[in-house]
Amino acid sequence: MTTIAERLKEARLEANLSQPALAKRARVSPGTIGNIEAGTRSNPRELLAIAAAVKVRPEWLKTGALPKRDPDASQAESDQSPPLNPRQRILLGLFDGLTAKQQEDMIRELEATKRQNDEVLTELLKRRVA
Repeated sequence: MTTIAERLKEARLEANLSQPALAKRARVSPGTIGNIEAGTRSNPRELLAIAAAVKVRPEWLKTGALPKRDPDASQAESDQSPPLNPRQRILLGLFDGLTAKQQEDMIRELEATKRQNDEVLTELLKRRVA
């Protein structure tokens, strides 16, 4: 069985990327990529961003258990509207690292913040029209 270090290096080379180029694409430090490939980090929190940057399944990158790429990936990518940008992938990776309760709390907090922002915007627009 291969390691995450070996799978990352394989995917990076298939994508024709250097470690610094992959780090830039995934928006992580070059040291992060180097440490994972050296085997000193086996459970990186940046896994989703890195997997997306080399266009492989995060599950494959982490465990090697699933196929490297989704056979329907090209169709699935074309169905997505719009695709996630690197910052969104990082955010989702961080979110996935939270417990279920922390995720629920975060969702409630974001929903409350959005409601407050919408209310402020609505009030400002009313004042501007008046």
